[in-house]
Amino acid sequence: MKPSPKYLWIPVTLRVLYIPFYLLCNYQVEGVTRVLPVVVNNDWVYWIVAVTMALTSGYCSSLGMMYTPR
Repeated sequence: MKPSPKYLWIPVTLRVLYIPFYLLCNYQVEGVTRVLPVVVNNDWVYWIVAVTMALTSGYCSSLGMMYTPR
């Protein structure tokens, strides 16, 4: 089980970096003008990051629940 209870806060905190990534992806809402520039134009990059966010969310929360009773 990686990371250990002592270092679980590191990947959980690094997940905050997903928020600005999603803001810089190429999404288009009708009737709304974009303020932020589009940095990520590739849809595959978006999907890969979305999958890693989902997997790390489940994995890190499961580790947190397993480490809590200790």
